[in-house]
Amino acid sequence: MRRFRVAATAAAVALAAVLCIFSASCADASLMTDDDLQKRVELNCRFDLLEVGEERRYYVEIKPAGSVDDLRFFSSDDAVATVDSNGMVIALAAGEAKITARSEKASCEDVMEIVVYDEILVADEAQNGGRSFAEAVGGDGKTSIALFGDFLEPVTIKGDVYVTGIDGARLSSVTVGEGGAFSAENVTFYSGQDIEGGVFVGKGGWFKASGCRFESDEDGPVGTAVLAEDGFTGVDVSDCEFYGFACAVDARPSDGEISVRNNIFSDSDVAVSVDVRLPGSGTNAGMTGKIEDNIFLHCVECSRFSYCGKYEGELDFEDEGIKV
Repeated sequence: MRRFRVAATAAAVALAAVLCIFSASCADASLMTDDDLQKRVELNCRFDLLEVGEERRYYVEIKPAGSVDDLRFFSSDDAVATVDSNGMVIALAAGEAKITARSEKASCEDVMEIVVYDEILVADEAQNGGRSFAEAVGGDGKTSIALFGDFLEPVTIKGDVYVTGIDGARLSSVTVGEGGAFSAENVTFYSGQDIEGGVFVGKGGWFKASGCRFESDEDGPVGTAVLAEDGFTGVDVSDCEFYGFACAVDARPSDGEISVRNNIFSDSDVAVSVDVRLPGSGTNAGMTGKIEDNIFLHCVECSRFSYCGKYEGELDFEDEGIKV
């Protein structure tokens, strides 16, 4: 999930410094002697982010010093990352793995978690070797990216891209092109003066958001947070917050699937609008999915469903959530 880079980005190092803490765990203390209870192995980090191809060594403190002579390291997933006898970790593929330092004799161990990405990008492009977010997602391959900072240039997603926002990372205008798939977690999608924000899902595009925030600082509800154009493949939005849009989620006619669940919509004219009417035919698209368990705060209209005659698709609007 990342490109090769030996040195960690400054932001990743800073994050690791904040997250790395000492902690030890000992198994089955009831069977240990008084001497064994004094023995500990402590990794110097609890959590870390790495890029594919990156190498980083983690250290272990042994208490009392010299009391453990059988220390070994293990990775929970060698396909993601390997670790050698000196605690040197090599990130091989995007994913998650746990690194364990263990003494069998003392029945003590310590565990840390690492998450590996194809790319770790910070808003200052100088720290990315001059690469922008747009360049990172420009290919057609599957890419996993961790973002630090504000990335407010328009971006088009053509391949399969998964993005995690760190410490409130922001994106502005994202277009998911035909055949593209974009998954976002903990990202803020921002629109403001001279910035048209939101996510635009084109024909054949797929978008999933979890734990994201969509916000506009314009006066009054304006714009659209998520616009799914005619013929989109899928939209899945859950556990997100929307604030200040004329229409927060707008889905146009498609045989695709839409799911809008467990979100909070605030200060919007229309929270969710779904139109399945096929232009000029008098019939409806076969859209499927659910709109359920959402909370609406100061919204003029919670949900709007437009169709021709009787709708025979499998779209569930029964639970419109809580309106405040």
